[in-house]
Amino acid sequence: MARSTPVQEELGALQAELRKMPKSETRGNAESRAQARAEENAAPTENAADELEAQLSDLGDALSGYAGQAEDFIAKHPLVSVLTAFALGVAIGGLLRRD
Repeated sequence: MARSTPVQEELGALQAELRKMPKSETRGNAESRAQARAEENAAPTENAADELEAQLSDLGDALSGYAGQAEDFIAKHPLVSVLTAFALGVAIGGLLRRD
């Protein structure tokens, strides 16, 4: 199947980091108004972190699918793949060349 790529490893590291983020904790009745406001403001942050984690997961799944498709294409058409990579290298080299 598809091997782990640096992008997938980075996505995994970001997801692990998001899981380690502290969740907002409920406090007792002795809580001050400033702490209450901070907790209310933390709720959208928590929702945003959850949403970001879900988006990162979706992105990782999509990238895995694209990587698998690319590997399949390269396996089926190795000559076309090598020639395409060569042509792209020549084109990018020509664009980046400084005279």
